[in-house]
Amino acid sequence: GIAASFAVKLFKAWMAEKDANSVTSALRKANLDKRLLELFPANRQNVDHFAKYFTEAGLKELSDFLRVQQSLGTRKELQKELQERLSQECPIKEVVLYVKEEMKRNELPEPAVIGLLWTCIMNAVEWNKKEELVAEQALKHLK
Repeated sequence: GIAASFAVKLFKAWMAEKDANSVTSALRKANLDKRLLELFPANRQNVDHFAKYFTEAGLKELSDFLRVQQSLGTRKELQKELQERLSQECPIKEVVLYVKEEMKRNELPEPAVIGLLWTCIMNAVEWNKKEELVAEQALKHLK
């Protein structure tokens, strides 16, 4: 579309003057980083199409940036849902199934999800102030 071709010309000129970091930080400051897909018609507003279009135009940095932004958004949503399920004390099997489905659907790497799970579990528990009791308390909660 016209908007996408204009954006390619704009970003190429911008990157000729400055680097990709200045473009991405300006997009973040203007809150446009989450709206880049809107450069395309509604039926083509997906990350794969964006990545292909901008990579072919020589702007791989922007397609990588959008993929990272999408991944961060997905992780935040997953963390929020996990915290909610843990606070409602949902069955562990149900939570595990949900996490595995989300990992598959969003192609999330296992190490990132493990870190996210650990953070959610640790935040879901009220920890003892005495340092020597924390290890015992952690073992009790993880069983």
